[in-house]
Amino acid sequence: FLKELLPGLRKLNLKIYLETNATLPDEFKKISRCVDIVAADIKLPSVTKNKAFWGKHLDFLKAAGNKKLFVKIITSDKVKTADFKMALSLMNKVSSNIPLVIQPVMKNKVLQISVKKLFALQDYALKFLDNVYVIPQLHKIIGIK
Repeated sequence: FLKELLPGLRKLNLKIYLETNATLPDEFKKISRCVDIVAADIKLPSVTKNKAFWGKHLDFLKAAGNKKLFVKIITSDKVKTADFKMALSLMNKVSSNIPLVIQPVMKNKVLQISVKKLFALQDYALKFLDNVYVIPQLHKIIGIK
């Protein structure tokens, strides 16, 4: 779908922003020339309860490394330090200049991670990356699913 749509949008001189789970590096390569900004979610197994995609995430970050790229990691009190460190390691293998957005899970407008733990994650990430931000899931705060 995107392979068909994006070239037409590019002809209109539009900036293309792609939000992705960062697990399809080969598919991304097919459309990368049409994409300007990439928001790549790295899913932590301890938070999502799904399997890890470390290899796919690394390959994706390498494929998107020449774009305006930032990574988003969703966190909760269930986050395991090893998962978080692995995500940082993948990012750092590509570039320490990739901005990281740490997004705490919100449920009923309540953080699902302690503020102390949240900012400890940010402090730790700043040892490896140049730009690390904590931004809440605004869509959950304002009631959009």
